[in-house]
Amino acid sequence: MREFVFSNTPEEIAEWDQLLYTHSRGLYNQYSDWVKAYESYGFATGFLLVKDKGRVVGGAGYVLAKFLFFKFMVVPCGPVLLPEYSDTVDQCIRLLHQEAQKKGCCYFQLSVPSVPNSGTDFRFFLDKLPETSFYFQGQQGTRFKFVIPLYGMRPIVLEGKSFEEVQKGYSKNHWRNVNKGIKQGLEFRWLQFDEHDKLQEAYRCFEQNAKEKGYPIRSYDSVKSTFANYLKKGFAKVGICTHNNEIVGALYVMVCGQRYIYINGGVVLAHQDKGVSHFMHDWVMREAHQLGHAHYDISVGGSAGVLRFKEGFGSTLIDFESPRYWILNRPVFGLYQLFESGLKRQKSKVAKILFLLKKKK
Repeated sequence: MREFVFSNTPEEIAEWDQLLYTHSRGLYNQYSDWVKAYESYGFATGFLLVKDKGRVVGGAGYVLAKFLFFKFMVVPCGPVLLPEYSDTVDQCIRLLHQEAQKKGCCYFQLSVPSVPNSGTDFRFFLDKLPETSFYFQGQQGTRFKFVIPLYGMRPIVLEGKSFEEVQKGYSKNHWRNVNKGIKQGLEFRWLQFDEHDKLQEAYRCFEQNAKEKGYPIRSYDSVKSTFANYLKKGFAKVGICTHNNEIVGALYVMVCGQRYIYINGGVVLAHQDKGVSHFMHDWVMREAHQLGHAHYDISVGGSAGVLRFKEGFGSTLIDFESPRYWILNRPVFGLYQLFESGLKRQKSKVAKILFLLKKKK
């Protein structure tokens, strides 16, 4: 018997995490630790779970964001459903929409892991949504920028090929840089969750990359406990690249849905001529290939230069359906819009203030 429950019980959430880890449709930004990381800003979180005969077979985690008297419910990407339960997608969306109304939200947003093309491999995401889906009653786009949706995947196919055949898909420049890293004597290894100093040093590489590329990144203090949880559970890996025993770069992947998903990376400024980034990704792909992963998801998004870098490994972009939103209380949302432009310009500062306020409680 199928049932739909809103739950935060440790036993059920652990089962939910395990489903995401083991099944190919799993999404990293639905892991309970990822969703609950928003609690550091003072936000609330929750989970809708789909169960059959007591077993968790799908669901969706959501963030309930609060600013003053404004409330917003956002599902970063979901629901995730085992293939035989794909027919419950509309019921899940409606229940989440109703929950947002019950909680007095002025806004509800959802990103669904479904691909509009009917000829796609549906092992990794939901079947194509019917035109009559409740999802399409929402307005296309996003109007709340503080919880980031997942827009798709950028897989580099590994299955059915030798690793040498995978490497043949690299651009000449990428292949040249991989070989440069090998000739430089670069080495790469994963860190353990208790290597605190090295994890912090790795994170400095990510912070430097964010500064160079001009995007905000959370402080290490605000993420270190979540980091440790990921690594303990095996839901993430952070690796360092060394040259003559000196850390010259770092890379961070989530482990979910029987694959690695690239999240962040960075190279020490003085060593950016050694092919470090290319070497690290090639190393990770080789391991993924050895583990029998179907692909390496090098992730969507980034500047024009970052996209060229990702394309150079032979990746292919798969877009999910565009996010949708519902304005549930137009006068309150209209008032929020008066604040929105100022908040958007100060996004990283607002995040820091929220974290500090939460810490003082």
